[in-house]
Amino acid sequence: MCGIAGFTGPKRPEDAALLVTMARRMVHRGPDSAGTYDSPAGSMVVRRLAVRGGPTADQPLLSEDGSIAVCGNGEIYNYPELRRDLLGRGHRFRSTSDLEVIVHLYEECGTGLWKELVGDFAVAVIDNRSRSVVLARDRLGIRPLYVAEICGRLAYSSEIRPLLAVGSEPTTASTAGIALYLQHQFVPAPLTAFHGIYKVNPGTQVVIQDGRVREHRYWSLPERPAEAAHSGAELPWLLGETVSRQGGSVDGPVGLCLSGGLDSAVIAALHRTWTDRPLTTFTIDFPIAGDGTRSEAGAAAALAGRLGVEHVVVRLSADSYLETATRAVETLEEPICDPTAALLDRISAEAAGRGIRVLLSGEGADELYGGYAQYRRSMAGERPWIGGRRLLKSLDDGGLWPELRLPGDGPAELPLTRVLGRSDAETIEVLHAAAVNVEPKGSGTELLYRYGRDDLRGFVPSTLLARSDKICMANSVEGRYPYLDHRVVEHGLSMHANRKFSAEADKVALRSLALGLGIPAAARAAKSPFSLPMAAWLAGPLQVVVADLRRLADKDQLGLRPGRWLPKLITPEDRLAPGAFPSDIWSIYSLLAWANTFLR
Repeated sequence: MCGIAGFTGPKRPEDAALLVTMARRMVHRGPDSAGTYDSPAGSMVVRRLAVRGGPTADQPLLSEDGSIAVCGNGEIYNYPELRRDLLGRGHRFRSTSDLEVIVHLYEECGTGLWKELVGDFAVAVIDNRSRSVVLARDRLGIRPLYVAEICGRLAYSSEIRPLLAVGSEPTTASTAGIALYLQHQFVPAPLTAFHGIYKVNPGTQVVIQDGRVREHRYWSLPERPAEAAHSGAELPWLLGETVSRQGGSVDGPVGLCLSGGLDSAVIAALHRTWTDRPLTTFTIDFPIAGDGTRSEAGAAAALAGRLGVEHVVVRLSADSYLETATRAVETLEEPICDPTAALLDRISAEAAGRGIRVLLSGEGADELYGGYAQYRRSMAGERPWIGGRRLLKSLDDGGLWPELRLPGDGPAELPLTRVLGRSDAETIEVLHAAAVNVEPKGSGTELLYRYGRDDLRGFVPSTLLARSDKICMANSVEGRYPYLDHRVVEHGLSMHANRKFSAEADKVALRSLALGLGIPAAARAAKSPFSLPMAAWLAGPLQVVVADLRRLADKDQLGLRPGRWLPKLITPEDRLAPGAFPSDIWSIYSLLAWANTFLR
């Protein structure tokens, strides 16, 4: 895992110092080494976290003749096969880096190389022959990549803060991005909450040449599932092989976020079966509030004991949560309504302290195998999930940015080139033109496919993966997600509905796999959304958050006119207002705290 950054455009005397500054702002992503490359075509810098390969895998990586330079973040899991094939075709390798296969594949295939890769990556290629820069992001958006047009040059980075170093103009919010956050509780790609800074869409390549930007989507999930849905018979092998590659390609111990539920339990059991690497599992434990929340520490410890793996319980109090959650606002760089980000920070910090640099997770299983209650309700003909629209309505009351009331509840998939360099007003027009009612229609297998597909396009990369990457990398730990290998995704989404839901249970195929792996308790575990005792904490030890919300709202940096909606959330005594949802409190607090931290 690494952090990359760079820029194109006319050379300036301060370029070398700028690369140093950009690298310094992401040193947490790569504490082990740094490297730079500069040519008339572009400049790049990389900070490296050495997960495998040692110093002989440092970057940037060059072709034999020096015409191609590559730096990247992530891992190419099929690099052994690709390397053998390239060696057989006469290529010479100078390093032990898995990313060097990209150098030689680019020499052979040009920009068509990405379909050959199995992995998660964000890559920059400087091609001195064509004086171009090529950027690419993995299929599911596991590794982040941002671009910005600043001071006459196009810059890119793994994080937003290095991009803020490029220009000297004040940092401002994106009107469209903030409005979409209020609707979805995340900012969908390609927008961010910052004016002029954009995400590269998952599965997308961007070519910068002669001051022009060309974008190409090299992979996307089909609009409809395959005609013949399958039963999932290949799941044990496919998921096991994926866990073997992700957990086995590490020079050192591996960690796993173990919730005590089904998804992470299957990953733990597969890791024990398919690899010989030592595994340490981590679980958060916190006081029970008596409001329906629960700790999963007991179930997780029992599972770890059954599998014979080292298990660590990380204790969490309201006070320690507040400290970590406050820090997470800056770490995340964008407003994301996810109170559990602080939990991941505690786990990844504990893992780092034990010398663990790779942390596996069960993210993605709910989207693939029908784990969300709203999927089941929608199949039964009940009202579909409406996500963050309740929050937008409570804040709006008819007057907040009415021009951004997009149909549907899912983010439109916008090409980067349609919004890059536009004003907010022009971006709003693009959003209107692209807006469609994305409420999935169909029945059975097709409906489940479309729900999972839409969440994998929007919610997963812009919330779950963005949160996991930023939080883990703040502690110099790489997150890996076996369920989000693109082959597992394609297989899981196309599975027949009766292998996801039955009259008795959800995730039927995954529960069957758990039984085969000898973890019957996990196979029988009821689906229960993980939750923190936020209502009790906000009324007690976290009341300071409610008071801070009033202070931040009074500053009104975003022009939200809090006098109209703040009384719906908190009382004059800085308590939760009757009927206010803790999630709404946290959502607007995250937004206002972000603005207070970043906008100048």
